[in-house]
Amino acid sequence: MSESRASNKEIAALFRLLGEIMEMHDENPFKIRSYLNAARQIEMLDRELSEMSPSEIKAIPGIGDAIQKKIAVILESGHLPLLDNYLEQTPAGILELLQIKGLGGKKAGILWRKLGISDLDELLRAAESHQIAALKGFGPKTEENIIKSVSYYLSVKDKKLYAQIEAPLAELMQELMQTEGVIRVQENGALRRKNPVIEEPELLITSESGTLHELKNHPLLQWKHYSEKEGNAGIAWSRSLRLTACDRKGEALALFMGSTPETVRQHIRFDPGLPYLSERDIFKAAGVPYIIPEMRESELSFEYMCSVKEEEIITEKDLRGVIHAHSSYSDGTRSIRDMALAAIERGYEYLLLSDHSQSAFYANGLSPERISRQHEEIDRINEELAPFVIFKGIESDILYDGSLDYPDEILASFDLVIASVHSQLNMTEAKATERLLKAIRNPYTDVLGHMTGRLLLRREGYPVDHEAIIGACAEEDTAIEINANPHRLDMDWRYVPMAVEKGVMLSINPDAHSAHGIDDIRYGVFAARKGGLPARMNLSSLTLAEFRNWLDKRKKRRKTRV
Repeated sequence: MSESRASNKEIAALFRLLGEIMEMHDENPFKIRSYLNAARQIEMLDRELSEMSPSEIKAIPGIGDAIQKKIAVILESGHLPLLDNYLEQTPAGILELLQIKGLGGKKAGILWRKLGISDLDELLRAAESHQIAALKGFGPKTEENIIKSVSYYLSVKDKKLYAQIEAPLAELMQELMQTEGVIRVQENGALRRKNPVIEEPELLITSESGTLHELKNHPLLQWKHYSEKEGNAGIAWSRSLRLTACDRKGEALALFMGSTPETVRQHIRFDPGLPYLSERDIFKAAGVPYIIPEMRESELSFEYMCSVKEEEIITEKDLRGVIHAHSSYSDGTRSIRDMALAAIERGYEYLLLSDHSQSAFYANGLSPERISRQHEEIDRINEELAPFVIFKGIESDILYDGSLDYPDEILASFDLVIASVHSQLNMTEAKATERLLKAIRNPYTDVLGHMTGRLLLRREGYPVDHEAIIGACAEEDTAIEINANPHRLDMDWRYVPMAVEKGVMLSINPDAHSAHGIDDIRYGVFAARKGGLPARMNLSSLTLAEFRNWLDKRKKRRKTRV
């Protein structure tokens, strides 16, 4: 794999780790905040630091001369010397404590200094023996949450988001294609099914020999296990990877077997001795409609898979607008105009701007006065960018009791309201469900945002009764968001069939906080395809005229209910 300079995400991760380790060591709070703020700013940039001049980097909010110099060192060497110094003073196992929800550097440091806890095993034992509850600032509830969080972390620690491994795997695949005798390198297994979370990436290698022999001495591969039959390998960038080999004649069957779970394969008869020309031939010979790889999951019934028409399933080409995007008015990094231009550049017809509401103080939520200024600015930009249209939206917090974040007269000023939960996530299923049901029944709620608040591989979503919520959305003609941020992908794809059956419109939304955040839409499309979502039932697939019509119907319906 070719060498490259550190990416923004990698640089941000170094500064974040530095801030957290300094918290562990009880260092200067001002410096800690500066490093953590730098990490946030760098993560949100649309342009790589490696492409910027020192003066451009220093001009970034929160990046002064000292941090700019540290960035220069990272870009040159890949290291942050100050962080390296702290790492030498810190037990390696304690870094894993930072992965536990609710701890952070400060609390991890207290546990280290007061109880000598330096790894997860010691943390779990201390929690189970109730040593942690006795510490000031912790208590029984924190101790209980630590036990739950450690258990969750251990269950996901070896997994990765598809979005995290997509780019490095694509680079590796290109490198492997340069090997003599290799014909094709393709995603297979859970990768090909576009699962949001991947435990073991699998690639299918089609070679002249039908074996992995050509790759046995490849410089990028460090074999943990090599077998001409099984072909398991680990590679140099420390992610487990399964490689499977086949020749041209066996490629179709290898793809089918690798990406089709046994629960689905048992419905499809095939002859392993036949040289199928394509995977579609296997379905055709079995008299079964072709099932796209994304849908081949045991959670879906075989009858449902066969009932969905492939040509109706949504693709990226079906998307016409960007719904749910933030600007610098709240916690986005780009201006309204910049976000609109980014949408135009990507071929979209409209943008639904939805900055945070006033209760989201942590995200610079909009006061009524700032809403008025924003709407005036949108009107000016719409005149300039016509026929492209920016619609006036808001991501309104759903408050503890299920009400929305503004009075009706403010909510009425928006073209569309996305209602989302961002706080007080520790509710019972009954309470969390009732909270959402009240929000859905509010006549100003047009779209229910990220239904469970989950962050994949970070925290579980709060428990809700999906059937009750989807049923309420059907009654109220409220759309449900598939939040395309790869950490969310919420509503989960497993509930798409239920929504389709009940006639609920879904909306694949990027929840973009930057121009490049718009591109996350593709991960939402992957999730929607796993559930077999028809393009006609996706709100952001409506043309500009159709979207206007949908909004007009919502407003007329609202007037009869307010």
